Amino acid sequence: MESFIKHSFLLLIALLLINIINAKNTNTLSNDDKEIEEVKDKYYLITLNNTYGDFKIYTKPEKSKRHLSKVEKFVFSFIDDVHELIVENKASYEDQEKLEEIENSGKLRKRRNNEEIYTNYGDSEFINPIACGNNTVIFNAYLSETLAKEVEKFDDVISISPVTKVHADHNNYSVDDILNEAKWEKLAVRPDADLHLSLISQGKIKRNLANEYDTNYYFPRSAGKGVNIIVIDSSFSFDYFEFSNNKDRRVECMARFIREQVSDIAAGLMHGTAPRANILGVSLLVDKVGSYDTNDVVAALGYVAEHLVEAHNTIINMSFSGDADIENQRDYMYGSKDVINKITEKGGIVVASAGNAKTELIPRNNTNAYIPCQFKNVICVGGIENSNTTAIPDVYKRAENSNYGSGVDIYAPFHVDTEYIGLESFVVPDQIRGTSFSAPMTAGIIASVISENRDIKFTRDSMLEYLLKRAIPFDIEGKTQYTLNNGKHIVYSQDNKYNGCGILSGNRPCEKLCNRNSNNCKLQKMKDQCDIMDGLFIHDSQNYACLIKYDNDYNLFNSKNSVCFTDGASKYCVNHSISIYDECNKSSGNFNGKKCISNIYNLSLQNGIHWQSGLKYLNKVFNYSTSVRDEDRQECEKYKGVFLENEYGEYICVTHYFGKLYNSSGYCVYAIPSIKEYSEKIMYCVDLHHSNMDICNKYLKQGDFAKCYDEIHELSSKSLYYMEPARNEYTEF
Repeated sequence: MESFIKHSFLLLIALLLINIINAKNTNTLSNDDKEIEEVKDKYYLITLNNTYGDFKIYTKPEKSKRHLSKVEKFVFSFIDDVHELIVENKASYEDQEKLEEIENSGKLRKRRNNEEIYTNYGDSEFINPIACGNNTVIFNAYLSETLAKEVEKFDDVISISPVTKVHADHNNYSVDDILNEAKWEKLAVRPDADLHLSLISQGKIKRNLANEYDTNYYFPRSAGKGVNIIVIDSSFSFDYFEFSNNKDRRVECMARFIREQVSDIAAGLMHGTAPRANILGVSLLVDKVGSYDTNDVVAALGYVAEHLVEAHNTIINMSFSGDADIENQRDYMYGSKDVINKITEKGGIVVASAGNAKTELIPRNNTNAYIPCQFKNVICVGGIENSNTTAIPDVYKRAENSNYGSGVDIYAPFHVDTEYIGLESFVVPDQIRGTSFSAPMTAGIIASVISENRDIKFTRDSMLEYLLKRAIPFDIEGKTQYTLNNGKHIVYSQDNKYNGCGILSGNRPCEKLCNRNSNNCKLQKMKDQCDIMDGLFIHDSQNYACLIKYDNDYNLFNSKNSVCFTDGASKYCVNHSISIYDECNKSSGNFNGKKCISNIYNLSLQNGIHWQSGLKYLNKVFNYSTSVRDEDRQECEKYKGVFLENEYGEYICVTHYFGKLYNSSGYCVYAIPSIKEYSEKIMYCVDLHHSNMDICNKYLKQGDFAKCYDEIHELSSKSLYYMEPARNEYTEF
């Protein structure tokens, strides 16, 4: 603990020193928008290629300088070279006063011989390492414009660019759920909770089913216990009621400061989603317009990566995504991306706010990017419009100011209630908005998920998939997006008055309200069963099906009698016990894979689901691939066979009958192939060895001569080898 505080305090001091010195170097505009003349001396981020291994920056050096490792020799040699270049070219600096100030601050530090050293910065006042990526070391250096060009020429320097300002949108966090449906071990309930909390612990509200909005917040009692949430932000204050349960968890910060609402939304006792999670604050300085220096951000990430990531038990919240110019801020972009990748590889999960600029975040914008939200290894959180408490059913839409688009992974409430320590140490209640609060809300939910599922080692991708399976879908410009939910979807009415049945109506049994054999009650019952399995329920007034998404072929093998398919990205199986279609049940005599998939596709369209690339049927041969199909085609056509294929990946090889050799299936037809001018009919038989359509296999329960005949007739009509069979002239051996 003492070591952590020393490390934390030192990093804060380092960041403070960087910001105090940088403050003199900030570019501003006068009231009449005339640009003030820019000073050419600046702090620069330098990215150095490192092939010698991991370099510890925020760790007390254990060896004397006579026993340095290869990576330490490499880093310190670079520092010495740059330092020598600066000393020999002090005249190149415009602001000699500032240069002297930096030099004196370094000399003062060196004179404190009795102080214990907790960083591995090297001996220069002008340049020091701030973060280590997988194969890079990032430095912060004060250089003149002339010297920056010289440093860029050094061997192993990948790139160099000035430290800039990134405007940060304001902050955010969340956690909840209910036992039976959510599969929690124990339940906790917070009565009359904030809207942003109660909203994410229940399903989609429909006033015609539940009479009065339920303001309770339901969540697992573990509530993130033992899980670390690291908040990288501007300020922290943990000395008030919201964090008074510090005997139940670890609450630490680098410095005390006012107006820290982000941590409150993540883990506050009254306003947070994970009130038992550990909170570790990494403090950054922010200027009066809400901007951070890029070198501070990279340094903070470097410290987190080096000291604070506990594998599969750490969430890092960054509520300050900002628009970055890729060309001019490439070191900030690639440096922070590299360190975030390192954090992810160590088992950390990074969550960031999408921003409040009404901007569509497009992944492949070559000039600008919202950093860090658009990085692949970050869960990017947008906001929904939850400001109007009198119109709860209408909250499932994008908040007007929230960024959106394919770069946003999930959405959470945009408006929150919070408290903070104000001037003169008074606790001040506040209502505030922004995706900066949507993000910590999500981080808190993630902490609760981890604390409830200790047997699962969550990664960024598996956690996002877990959240999306439990999220509530809504529409943005014709595309389905998802709102955060903690796993509890049962909607209760505050006055206990209901007008329906099922999950959205207090989970009341449908049989009490209607004849148990009525179709509406049956549909609701089927939907509840599908919801319990985290399935996708599709239906119209008469038909229904439950689709279960699977991650790997192992699960497909164990789907037993269910039909499975892929949309090109994910694999699904139709739960035949929660489906009205007999064609989707392989144990049924009416099984027909093609018709099943066709029914599912059409029913999906009626439910507003548009599969991006159609649906491909995965038959009983789950290891089917295009290479297998191509081999079967070659063998079929090698013996003058006709290869017939549908759009679902099913195919039939029919070959000219030469006796017992090709009569493997027992299904044959007489036909005249239209590609040749035959006057007589020829017998064609299904070659089972190079076909995969079950209805054409006599030895399977699904085998059906008449259906196979119809399939051959339909598919051959689309083939160059159009076959003209007559129904009265087919033969079964």
